[in-house]
Amino acid sequence: VYAVWDIRLLNGRERRTWMTHPKAIRLNNPLNGPDSATLLGDKPRFYRDFADMIGREWIDAAEATDDEVAAFLQRHPRVLVKPSQGEGGRGITTFTVDEITDVAVWRATLVAENQSLIEEILPQHEDMARLYPGSVNTLRLITFRRADGSFHLIAAVLRIGNGGVVDNFAGGGMFTMLDDDGVAQWAGVDKNSNV
Repeated sequence: VYAVWDIRLLNGRERRTWMTHPKAIRLNNPLNGPDSATLLGDKPRFYRDFADMIGREWIDAAEATDDEVAAFLQRHPRVLVKPSQGEGGRGITTFTVDEITDVAVWRATLVAENQSLIEEILPQHEDMARLYPGSVNTLRLITFRRADGSFHLIAAVLRIGNGGVVDNFAGGGMFTMLDDDGVAQWAGVDKNSNV
């Protein structure tokens, strides 16, 4: 991000306006609660706690039986597999049922490699797929909840895949900031400054 956003060109006052990772961590506890990082970082727990909002079917291979995983694969012939912990799109991959010759061995391998979350792949709107069809491209809204319960939109980010199965910037994806009307302010860029 330092190179992509030309932070080296900013003066000290301008640099202090940037929300760096350490600043975000320092703000997390007082704004979100001391347990929030743990609650959000444990994906199976998050998925269970917010099951009514996830919007896709998923299964935890570490807790499911071989038969339950096989039934899941019958319903979803192509799935996304991800670690139960982690961030930035690291460790996420896809499988098709044709690639899985023995469900029990596959499930055991996923569990051993801590890749236990198996998810239905969501179809995306055709306009979003035109940007890049290999991942689900997403809109991230960064908000702040006011004391009265209302939300303030801080930023809107369009995240786009870029050769892989994820749209995460850290995982090789691209992003651009959107204005208040949802219009891209700049061309998409990846972490290597490719536009």
